[in-house]
Amino acid sequence: MIAAEGVRRMFDGNDGVLLQKPAAVHVVAVATLTDQTHDDLAACAGVPIVLVVDDLTDQEYKQVCDRGVAAVVPTAEVTKELLGAAVTGAARHPRSPIRYEGTRVVLPRLDAREIRLLTLFSNGMNTHEVAVALHLSERMVKRILARVIDRHQLRNRSHAVAYALRYGCI
Repeated sequence: MIAAEGVRRMFDGNDGVLLQKPAAVHVVAVATLTDQTHDDLAACAGVPIVLVVDDLTDQEYKQVCDRGVAAVVPTAEVTKELLGAAVTGAARHPRSPIRYEGTRVVLPRLDAREIRLLTLFSNGMNTHEVAVALHLSERMVKRILARVIDRHQLRNRSHAVAYALRYGCI
C-alpha cells in the first residue's frame, strides 16, 4: 500500500504535479476493494480519483468508474512517472476512465468496432472508405465517431485518432 507520505515523495520535484488542499485529483491507494473503499470513493464525489490497487476484476473496475475513478494503476506497476501520468490524465479527462496494465493504457470505453474504425482513419482512409471496409453506412461511421468524440471529450476526428494512438489502443 502507498501511504500519503509515499505519494508526496513520489511527486516531490515533479513540475507537472502540485500537491494542494483541496485536491484537484485524489489518489486512493488500497490493497483490495472493501466497503470502506467504496465509501471513501463516494466521499470524493466531484473530484477525479486515481485508484492504486493490487488487483481489480472487470466488474470492480466498472463499479469504481461509476464512483468517479478516472485512472486505475496496479500497485506493482507504480512509478513516479506512471502515477504522474495518471494524475495528469485524470485532471485532463476526468470522465474518460483510464486503466493501466503494465506500461500499456487500456481505455475500456472503446469497443472493438471503435478501435477498428479509428485504426482505419489513422491509416488515412476517409469516411466512405472506412464505411466500405467495415460494411457500414457512412452515416453509421459518422455516428460511431461522434459517440467516441463526445464520450472522451475530444474535438474532432484527428484528436480522436491521436488520443487512441497516445494511449496505445491503435
